[in-house]
Amino acid sequence: RTLEEGRAMLNAARYYKRVVQVGAQGRSHKNAWHAVNYVKNGMCGKLNKVVIWHPDNPVTTDPGKPQTPPAELDWNLWLGPSKWIDYTPQLHPGSFRWFMDLGGGQIRDRGNHALNMVFWIAGLDDYRGVVTCEATGKAQTSGCYDVPTEMEIAWEFPERPLTVTWSQPGIQKLGGLWGQTYVGDRDELVVVKGDGNCETEEKAKRFVVPSGGKQTYLYPASDGTNATPFHEKNFLECVRTGQRPATDIEIGYRTVSMCILANLSYTLGRKLTYHMGEEKFINDEGANRLISEPMRAPWKWG
Repeated sequence: RTLEEGRAMLNAARYYKRVVQVGAQGRSHKNAWHAVNYVKNGMCGKLNKVVIWHPDNPVTTDPGKPQTPPAELDWNLWLGPSKWIDYTPQLHPGSFRWFMDLGGGQIRDRGNHALNMVFWIAGLDDYRGVVTCEATGKAQTSGCYDVPTEMEIAWEFPERPLTVTWSQPGIQKLGGLWGQTYVGDRDELVVVKGDGNCETEEKAKRFVVPSGGKQTYLYPASDGTNATPFHEKNFLECVRTGQRPATDIEIGYRTVSMCILANLSYTLGRKLTYHMGEEKFINDEGANRLISEPMRAPWKWG
């Protein structure tokens, strides 16, 4: 939910020397592997932009009238350290996604999968410089959901340089409900999805890494359609060997940080400048105060 919580997860994994695999399975998919090899070997030329498209957040006219939680549900425990909100079927189980304080909308739900792919394919895993983020959206006008319906986001990585945009809904390509277009000065590549499933253009699938080229690791699904079993297999292998998994906790922390920045920018109504190495906002104490949020008692750090 917050940048502080992400850093705490990473610190715990490193302190206790544990293997933590984040459930962003895109890096275990064979088509994603084709895409990353295509881009990293310069087939698009110098990469300068990535365009992500994704459907809108849903809307409801239901005001979410408070009800008594089901007997088998410990509502206080389910909410955990987040702000108290009365139980309603419009909130639990799956539609917690459409509340800013809980799921954070499509950008924090599917956005982590999309940005996980962008960080891998565009080579941002090791980026520790400045990133700017500006997000705008169309607020809900009825019902109990409070995430914006439409949303436009732009992240700038000036030291790369690279621009990444999120358009909600955006323009679909290759028949994909969501995905990314990697734009270089010589060519473009479309990648559809990037979670358990992934698709890309035939030119990437046919591409063969030349001798001396950049060959990326591969944990492919044997049938090329579902990466989840191989993502899990990679985790178990790393538990045995002590190696870092395909989507290590630090990768998850860095990518979901971009989703959190977007929601902070939308909430604050201004462009933010964040230093990924120092993990703080530049010349913005208001934003820095939101790196962490108070926990609802009895939850606390320690």
